[in-house]
Amino acid sequence: MATDNSPPRLKLIVTVGVITVVTLVALNFVLGGYYSHMTDEAQRAKLAPTTGLDEYHKSQGLILAGSKIPIDKAMAQLAKGERDALIAPQQSDDLGPMTGWTKLPKKAPMVPMPGAADAGAPANAGDAPRKGK
Repeated sequence: MATDNSPPRLKLIVTVGVITVVTLVALNFVLGGYYSHMTDEAQRAKLAPTTGLDEYHKSQGLILAGSKIPIDKAMAQLAKGERDALIAPQQSDDLGPMTGWTKLPKKAPMVPMPGAADAGAPANAGDAPRKGK
């Protein structure tokens, strides 16, 4: 049987190892940069231009600037409480939702208007004095 008694070629093994590591690091750097570039380009291509939205914002700004009271003054008046009567909630007198479905109609309830009630009548039925006691 023959055996090889020659010394191992360490210089060649180390050289091939170093070249492999340097190549892998360089490929990682190049391919990572390429992937980032292509991802950014694809995202930019998919984003819609915002020209319509920008025009809408400009038109709304012109409407706010051209109002009777500038928006800054109106905001200051709201903060002070001077315009509370304009934005206070008010009860609706619309009886449309109370009339029912068209296939099963019902009449709207006869609710007296708040200003049309008799001054002498009690506001609630529970406020009326009982006769038995």
